[in-house]
Amino acid sequence: MLSQTEATMYLATQRGCSQDAAYRSFHTFNFGGYAQPHREPTGNLLVFNDDTLGGGHSLSYTVAEDCLVVLLPIVGGVGYRRGRAQGTVEIGQAYTFFAGRHETFEFFNPYGSELINYLQIRVRVTSSEGIVNETAFDLEHGHNQLQPFLITSYHEGPYGYIGKFEGRHKGHYMAKNPDKQVFACVIEGVFEIQDRLLESRDSLVLHHTGAVELEALSANAIVLILEV
Repeated sequence: MLSQTEATMYLATQRGCSQDAAYRSFHTFNFGGYAQPHREPTGNLLVFNDDTLGGGHSLSYTVAEDCLVVLLPIVGGVGYRRGRAQGTVEIGQAYTFFAGRHETFEFFNPYGSELINYLQIRVRVTSSEGIVNETAFDLEHGHNQLQPFLITSYHEGPYGYIGKFEGRHKGHYMAKNPDKQVFACVIEGVFEIQDRLLESRDSLVLHHTGAVELEALSANAIVLILEV
């Protein structure tokens, strides 16, 4: 069992929030106008935002430093525009791209009246090489196992996995580099992760860990793992 000093919890109810009539964004870490001493980014994980966007609306972002940006839809498809590139990412896909310092990009809701929900993740990197731009996974036919959604050829990572588990089923993630941090977020349902209870949208950072043990405590529970 890990001691309390080796883990940091980020409860969903304690996240920062930015919103207006068109969108709502929950921030696990400091972002935009939200700034708290205990919510500074951890390791190379710069941003983990849980965004909901109204029909036909868009959001524009400018990054402060070189990073990988990962767009992961949870409800509905998400459109993106960056330079001359434009496309839509659907459920069961993740889109990853390198954004250089001060680069601007845009996410938009391609539907006229439906809300969409997606995760925006940013990870600090020093090179634009070795990125797999789009990955696909099948949570419905790959139950009780973690599937990769963030794939790069960087020797040091980052790595990202997602999985859907039936109630009382167990899983594990073996960290590739114990010097890195492992970030876990429960997308849906309830999990016990490394002897800690996490509910929907709660997160946990594990420091200097090897094997990460998890167990779903509810049906159709979804968990996301990042090694950064």
